[in-house]
Amino acid sequence: MAPEGNAFIKPPQGMEYFTMSNERRLQTLQKKRTVEANDIFKWRFNAEGEFIEASDTGAYLWEGRPGQFYWVWEGWTGSHDTNDIFFYDFSIPYVDDEIIDRTFTLGTGGLTFDHAFSKGNGQLDVARAQSATVHIKLDPKTRQSEGYFETVFLGIHQSPEGKFSFERKIP
Repeated sequence: MAPEGNAFIKPPQGMEYFTMSNERRLQTLQKKRTVEANDIFKWRFNAEGEFIEASDTGAYLWEGRPGQFYWVWEGWTGSHDTNDIFFYDFSIPYVDDEIIDRTFTLGTGGLTFDHAFSKGNGQLDVARAQSATVHIKLDPKTRQSEGYFETVFLGIHQSPEGKFSFERKIP
């Protein structure tokens, strides 16, 4: 099913959650938002490199399928208008409203980590991380979250490490 507008993300076959995540990404990218002064989502490609700071961010509770919720964090640069989207996002399943302060590893705890990017003509492609570690400290009651991540992508995709901190957006 092709989304509205001129953007399309092509998911791998047989990946229902992945397809829903792509629809969520498209909805996110169509919204016009600005980064709040205290929000941070940034990454770099080696320990000595300078950080690239996201021009837009998101951190929220998302209902993937009816009754199945996920905490989502995302940051990106670029836009469909300029055909230069560079987007990272990760998610974990929602369990309850208790404080989270732990490290998640891809393949355990439900962590997903993806990189979406412009591939021309208003279309996006998505690469899934080969490995990822994300430390998340989240207090749903105060709407604050912070942490760091390290990922490995195969092929032409660079493998970032990064930090995030949000003082709002998580409902």
